[in-house]
Amino acid sequence: MHVIVHSATGFKQSSNLYCTLEVDSFGYFVNKAKTRVYRDTTEPNWNEEFEIELEGSQTLRILCYEKCYNKMKMTKEDGESADKLMGKGQVQNGGSTRERVECSLFLNPGHVKSTRQKGM
Repeated sequence: MHVIVHSATGFKQSSNLYCTLEVDSFGYFVNKAKTRVYRDTTEPNWNEEFEIELEGSQTLRILCYEKCYNKMKMTKEDGESADKLMGKGQVQNGGSTRERVECSLFLNPGHVKSTRQKGM
């Protein structure tokens, strides 16, 4: 599946933002790709392209995170630094491994919508 992550809008304050792309695999989601961190912005424009191997997966999940550089800001149980989830969305695979998905994320406090374009 060819995926293009364009941008995100709707943030109220500047943050260091990035997205991860995950696919479902035997009841779990596996991270397949990550955009670069877009620093100090309310409207990141990644415009990054990825080729995602679906391997039988039915769902592509897009997660948008705020990168936490301050180790004391948020930590996991094991003391490792954790980034803050800002929103998420998902796209169901239409059955074609040659499908093209383009994503622009629109945040509505707590909700993310992604646009989808078929092609190829």
